[in-house]
Amino acid sequence: MGALVLVAAVVAGVMAADTVPTIPPSTADTAVLPALAAPFLTVNRCEEAPLNRLHVLDPSKIPPDCRCPPGFLALRADPHSTRALCAGVIAPRPWQDGCVSSGTGSDYYDLDAIEQAEVRQLLMRMNLAECWISARRLLRYGGLVRRLPGTQWNAPLELPSGLAVSNYTTADADCATVRLTEQRTVLLAYRNCSTVLPRLCLYREATMLRLHCDAQEYTTRYASHQRYCFNIRRSGSRQPGPGESFTIDSNRKRQLLFELLYASRECNNSANVIYADQRPGTTHHAHKRDGGAALVPIVSAEPSGLECASHQRLQIERDSLLPAAEGAAPGMYLYFDRAHHKLLLTVYGDRWYWREDPAASGFVCFANANDEQLDRPRVKKLRWRGQTPSDDPTNRTMYEVKLTGGDGPPRPYWCEAHLVPNFALLRTDTVLARRKASCRHYFAATIELLLERSAGRVVAESPDAWRLKDYDGLVEDYLKDRRKRLPETKHAFAAIKAMHVKRLEDFWISASSDWYTVRLLVHIATKCARKWDKADKLPEPERNEIELPAQYLDHYQTYKSLTAALETLNSERFRFLGVNSTEYCLPESLHLTPGKNVWWPARLGESVAPRNLCLIEQSGLPVTRRCLGDYLYGCAWDWNPGSELCTGQHRPTTSALYQYSVSPLNHSVLGEVLTRAGEILAVPEQVIPADLFYLSKTLENVPLVLEQSETGSPDKERRAYFCNVSTILSRVMYLNETTVVRSQRALNTTNILLDATETIVNRLAVANDTRAMMLEGDQYDCRDQDGAMQRHVQRHDGTVLFRTARLIVLIADPTVANVTGLALFRARNLSLEDLSDAAENSESEEDFSGYTLRYIYMNQSLEDLLAESDLEIGSFIPQHVIEGLDELNTAFRAPDDEEQDPDAPDESTTTLPNPDEHPDPPVSPAPPPLRVIITIYYNDHAFRETKNGTIARPNSKIISVSLPGYGSRMPDEIPIYTREMARELPSRCGYWSFEADNATEFGHWSYDECRLLNASDSGVSLCGCYHLTSFSRLTKDIQMVETVGVSQKLIADQGTLALDIITAIGCSMSLLGVMGIFATAALFPSWRVKASSKILLQLSCAIAIEMIIIFLEGPDIDQNRISQIECALLGGTFHYIILVTFMWMLITAYLQFMRYVKVLGQLRPAHFILKATVCCWGGPLLIVALFLSLDYTLYLKRDNLSDICYPHGRALWYGLLLPIGAIIFVNLVSFVIVLYHICTIPSNLTKSADHAMTLAQLRLSVFLFFLLGLPWIFGMLTTGTEEKLFAYLFCLTAPVQGFVLFVYFVVMDPTARRFWCRKLQRLPCCRARATKDADADQTTTSANTSFNTYL
Repeated sequence: MGALVLVAAVVAGVMAADTVPTIPPSTADTAVLPALAAPFLTVNRCEEAPLNRLHVLDPSKIPPDCRCPPGFLALRADPHSTRALCAGVIAPRPWQDGCVSSGTGSDYYDLDAIEQAEVRQLLMRMNLAECWISARRLLRYGGLVRRLPGTQWNAPLELPSGLAVSNYTTADADCATVRLTEQRTVLLAYRNCSTVLPRLCLYREATMLRLHCDAQEYTTRYASHQRYCFNIRRSGSRQPGPGESFTIDSNRKRQLLFELLYASRECNNSANVIYADQRPGTTHHAHKRDGGAALVPIVSAEPSGLECASHQRLQIERDSLLPAAEGAAPGMYLYFDRAHHKLLLTVYGDRWYWREDPAASGFVCFANANDEQLDRPRVKKLRWRGQTPSDDPTNRTMYEVKLTGGDGPPRPYWCEAHLVPNFALLRTDTVLARRKASCRHYFAATIELLLERSAGRVVAESPDAWRLKDYDGLVEDYLKDRRKRLPETKHAFAAIKAMHVKRLEDFWISASSDWYTVRLLVHIATKCARKWDKADKLPEPERNEIELPAQYLDHYQTYKSLTAALETLNSERFRFLGVNSTEYCLPESLHLTPGKNVWWPARLGESVAPRNLCLIEQSGLPVTRRCLGDYLYGCAWDWNPGSELCTGQHRPTTSALYQYSVSPLNHSVLGEVLTRAGEILAVPEQVIPADLFYLSKTLENVPLVLEQSETGSPDKERRAYFCNVSTILSRVMYLNETTVVRSQRALNTTNILLDATETIVNRLAVANDTRAMMLEGDQYDCRDQDGAMQRHVQRHDGTVLFRTARLIVLIADPTVANVTGLALFRARNLSLEDLSDAAENSESEEDFSGYTLRYIYMNQSLEDLLAESDLEIGSFIPQHVIEGLDELNTAFRAPDDEEQDPDAPDESTTTLPNPDEHPDPPVSPAPPPLRVIITIYYNDHAFRETKNGTIARPNSKIISVSLPGYGSRMPDEIPIYTREMARELPSRCGYWSFEADNATEFGHWSYDECRLLNASDSGVSLCGCYHLTSFSRLTKDIQMVETVGVSQKLIADQGTLALDIITAIGCSMSLLGVMGIFATAALFPSWRVKASSKILLQLSCAIAIEMIIIFLEGPDIDQNRISQIECALLGGTFHYIILVTFMWMLITAYLQFMRYVKVLGQLRPAHFILKATVCCWGGPLLIVALFLSLDYTLYLKRDNLSDICYPHGRALWYGLLLPIGAIIFVNLVSFVIVLYHICTIPSNLTKSADHAMTLAQLRLSVFLFFLLGLPWIFGMLTTGTEEKLFAYLFCLTAPVQGFVLFVYFVVMDPTARRFWCRKLQRLPCCRARATKDADADQTTTSANTSFNTYL
């Protein structure tokens, strides 16, 4: 983006960030609050009857509507119970889950004939012909599902046999209604969900449920009273405390007390029950049984002697549990554990989940199989000793969600629950997962079938009324027939394991309706490792000229053979349209084509570089290509960038790293490769984004080398591997952040790097050779420039530690000396302010030199470690977590007693058996040796989000904890200690997630399953997290990331390049205009001495300095390696000159207001020029000097990619935003008032020059728009949107302010123009033209219509 746009975007962006001081809890992002309640058309008359306190428990005295939720009316009350058939009709609106808040489990389709008749009578009385009900279709061709809370949420709806159905196949009609026909019968119909209709809600359940209350306590099923818990207990078991007496203040409370009495186990047969009014000093009212079921009222001044007492208790203080304190709100987190190949669900605060049965889990999980089938996978609760107790605030429970589906690509899974007291819908993120199976390849094919009505399987309905299993049978029949006729394709079809029709894409019906054409999306699962050279009539295997690896080669050959086999099926009845892999984007060919880039396969969503070296000179990145698509339709490449984009100049370091990444590594060269890679990073200024990417791909290949050399390696080599990997990561933290983030955004580089290094360290840590090093307890210093390692004291405690300048790695065996953690301490003479300057100055040498280390034992006290004032960062695995690991992993490895898979091959699934295939027996691997790996990072260079706008940034150093082979989920919380660098900023506990936050970003900071446990007065926070990864204390920041990547560079960034060009041209024109103004002043003293010219000259001087700074300063200013003082001075100068410019704009606004609005009187006070000069040049100087003296670091770069030396924080908010915002507002008001006055001049002054007056008014309006700095309004609007409309408007208007002033004050000013014409008359080449112009100026139009611009 243009430099001037950058300034405005930073101003507006930081202003937006400062208005949101806190980060919302993660659970708030996944909970959907119900829509605002619509008014009921039905009227609940529960409170219309007078409150009779002497007949509280007489059912005949309680209005029947009190048995219903608010807004419902009772159609029929059951005399033998507390229930009633209630109905509520909500005002017309589009379809919504409007009945959920009643807690009902019934709808029209659940009623018997008598109850349905009651509802029909209600609808007729209200003159309602059609109403929404709580059922809708979620899938394209699926059936209706129930939309009522509880275990049946989204369960398939089984309609009663007597209920007629209409409009089932209507397009976009997914929501259900009940419709009254002319025959007074009810028809279930499908309507478009945006149709405005009233909603019918029914209720016939008992009111009292336990929900979130304690044992023998109850609350209401519906939302209105769920904040309270009620109970009736024997008086001796619990005396009512202050505010706990049950209060009868409404008829509904009378009904609740009546239902509570009969729900109570202790008192439903008791002789009497007591309640008390809320008013102080009141008497106690009681009801005593009189022999039978009747209750007789009595009055008692004291409750003593009464057998049972009723109570109420406020359980939930707020109207919603979301949001809540950090880490304390209810939540659900779904996670696919790749270490155990399990889909795990972690539930927090499940007591707040709405459920009818207290034994139920309170949530329901789903899996989307296809367009008509929504599976409900089984859920298994994981149990182990030491689980979080139920009374713990987090109340954590772990479940395993059983994976469904046999052969097929990953399915989306998610879980949903409703929360009390407002039925907020809590939904997890969608996670893709599939069952672990033998080697399979998965493809999505599109075919067309011609179907005749006379076919055996075809019925006379519309094609979209058939089930997908019907189409499975049609495809199977056709394949069987064609295979008999084409035996040469037997080998290809024998590789097909299963075929499923997933979607009916479209259909066409012939004019005679005798046949149909349907387009189907089919998923195909094939076996791996087929010998394709045995297939007849299929393409010969291609020569592997691009050296595709074996695992990809088999997938490619399967794809080619499957394509050829499906093409042989083409006939009049069958048409094959295409096939895609649902796992990879595959190369178009295995042949090398001159002038073309070579692309290896890419996984879905992955961006890759070509196998040949092809760099873009401008960005320092290789060309990239992204694999697009989804698991339904398969993968497809985006556009193919050609080799003509490649720069011809190759850097030696880049070429070396590229060769390492594409060449096969072996044990003999591994040490040399790692050493050389570290040496390349030793000069950060020479590293480009491509170097970092090829380095990450090189390290990605290292684990395979280590796996092949498991026979053992010398201790010296193994120590060298550890040191080399640690040195590489340490030196990454010295790189320019622009380089790192640009590479990460384009190719996911830092995530690949972190994952590769973690895999290398984990593999080395569990190797037998490493155990000998750990028994000695060595510590190694890898900071020598020559790569030599310094060996320090031997501790013999089962640890080995590697220390570099900005990275520390500890590997510990807890079974030796109980060491499970590491703590970093500041030197006592090193202040927090000194540490917070880390990474601010590119020349600084901040590292771990001034810190000391201490090993932490598993029995360490959390509070004692938190109390240490010098603690910087640390973590350890507590003893109870270590003890629970085996049991948790045993629960993970428990055999899956899977039910019959609904997608298992049956008679409707094309399955071709293979007699040679033998399934592998299940193996339960033994747990790996226990190793604790702690890694401490000095800064966040490898952990940067790449999106624009508000991002999460670490406010402390980063610590990583891992247990190789034990997965990431722990049996209890892991303590994380962090010291906040800026304590005044709001922070939260968080961790780095490698999962993509959206389709265009790789990795992000997240907050799930982490909470703040405690904090010390010295600034140390204690976080608790239930999983292992990299942790930090997070705050918020603003960044503007330049778009990278080849496609973006040639498409999206063409706009950015255009903005740069426009800005450069505008600034150049502005400088030329200012030079013209200065030249006029220098050449013509009579023009220079005018008051208006003096003001113009000072405004022009400020504009010129501002334009020069914009030309000189940019996002990459750090490449010039300026010092902090130089950056602060540059930022202060920029701050100062912007304020000066706006101050002179304010002066000009005042003068224009006085000239065109006030008109009469003294327009300028005495000594106006002197006063204005002192104010405009002196006032901003005081502001900037104040902020520089208070904290000069406010003007330093904040490590944003597009950041510059510019005011930040308080200096930005109070020193820049507030003044210029006020000036722009005042100038805008002046602009409007002036325009109003010049456009309402009396008509008698302008009758002779209407056209000239209109042009003059328009000319003055444009001039004032630029003169008063109003284009900066566009700059404020550039932030918060990816659209570049305001950016273009800003770049087209703001930079040319100096040129516009030159045009209006020199070119269009008759006086200045005459001066120049006389000057030009002296030049022979311009004499004739200048004379003509001078004569024309003598006949200039009158002042009435000229509106000449004076200050």
